[in-house]
Amino acid sequence: MPTSLNLVKTIFIINIVFITLSFYFQSELSSNLAILCAAISFITSVIFDKRIFNSNLFLFLSTLPIYLIIPLYQNPMLATLLVTLLISALVYKKQIFGLFNFGEIKDIKIWLAVALVSVVASISLIVWGILTSELTGVGEATSQELAKLSTIVILMLIPVGALLNAIVEEVIFRGIIQTELTKVFNISVAIFLQAFLFAGFHYAGGFPNGLIGFAMTFVYACALGLMRCKVKGLFAPIITHTFADMTILIFLWVYF
Repeated sequence: MPTSLNLVKTIFIINIVFITLSFYFQSELSSNLAILCAAISFITSVIFDKRIFNSNLFLFLSTLPIYLIIPLYQNPMLATLLVTLLISALVYKKQIFGLFNFGEIKDIKIWLAVALVSVVASISLIVWGILTSELTGVGEATSQELAKLSTIVILMLIPVGALLNAIVEEVIFRGIIQTELTKVFNISVAIFLQAFLFAGFHYAGGFPNGLIGFAMTFVYACALGLMRCKVKGLFAPIITHTFADMTILIFLWVYF
């Protein structure tokens, strides 16, 4: 294996660690270190090996407060994704769209897996929500916004909001990141790394969050990564993710 590729892979893993630590410590120092590592990882991929260019680009942009510049529905992850896609489209033309093929579900076992993961994830989310002492982050903000809306608006918003969030997160983590990582790592490592990142992004303000939330989200992301691998597309992960997000929204609406 070329030394340059080993360098890119090593720096990328270090980048993931520092980004995750920045979510854990939430300090100015950890944030600055995350930005520095993300910048180095991005530059290294541009110079030596572009196979994980888009993943590095997204992670670098995600360490920057671009949501202050592009407050797209107050969703920094969506804003970061759109900027990443725009830059990638200019650099790679149409190649970027091959990273998030939707695929097909032809095997009944995949549908059973979708149902099983959806049910287990939904039950786990409800149990975590009931046992958590207080809502923080996106859970608190979402609960407050839902309280302002009428029932009919909420009933329309839940499936649409859940689907949109599922598409955004699946395109990022199982689409761009996992797909690119399989080009330089074996599939097991690629699934592990995307799941670790996914859990890290949800650690501080996600639903669920904290160390227990990190573990839950990591296992969940591994299952979604396996689905993406089996169907060679994002259709199954998006369906599963949508059901989980609908559970969260319904729970926040009814319980809080």
